[in-house]
Amino acid sequence: MRALFAVALLAPALSQAATVYRSVGPDGQIIYSDKPPADGKIEKTLGFVDLPSTPMPDSVLKYRDELQKSMKKRLSGAGTRLDTSQPVIFTAVWCGYCTRATSYLAENRLPSDQWSQPPLVRPHNCC
Repeated sequence: MRALFAVALLAPALSQAATVYRSVGPDGQIIYSDKPPADGKIEKTLGFVDLPSTPMPDSVLKYRDELQKSMKKRLSGAGTRLDTSQPVIFTAVWCGYCTRATSYLAENRLPSDQWSQPPLVRPHNCC
């Protein structure tokens, strides 16, 4: 439990350090540090590999990039939007949240501009 607590305290240092040293102090306490101990008695060396900056799979990142490119293309082709009295809603056919939002606006007769994203690949099954 103590070791887990010590590693949790060093978590910010772990993101910057690639090596963590474990040593035992003169009083018998275990010490974790990103610098080797002064007395040179290292009990264990832990190495950390740089992980990707995001836990999302490559397919989701690729899909996100495609959406961004498509939206930039559509926005550049639309020109300058002069009417700012209505909100613009970007929707996707496969998205349940988008469908509900569109229905809500229609039921309550709230004006809006709707830009629908053409269906590409469905990235997840939650909507």
